[in-house]
Amino acid sequence: MNRFEPRTPRTLFAALAIALTVATIGVAVVAPATHAPYDATTLAARRAPAIDVTITPATIEVIAVRDAPARPVADAAPAARPRG
Repeated sequence: MNRFEPRTPRTLFAALAIALTVATIGVAVVAPATHAPYDATTLAARRAPAIDVTITPATIEVIAVRDAPARPVADAAPAARPRG
């Protein structure tokens, strides 16, 4: 037996989905594009003054020793023991 499914909820949900899509695009794309950007003086006034940092020593010497030569992964597996 076929059940009757009213189209009203589907139409309502479709309209709601379109409205939410338009609202999301408006908030994420249109609103930031129409907003007036800050000028350089406003941005400079908001920034904190630069901090002068001196690193001592100016160079870093790295010394490394490799214990064992690198082996391929296939060689790193233990050898199979014979059965018997």
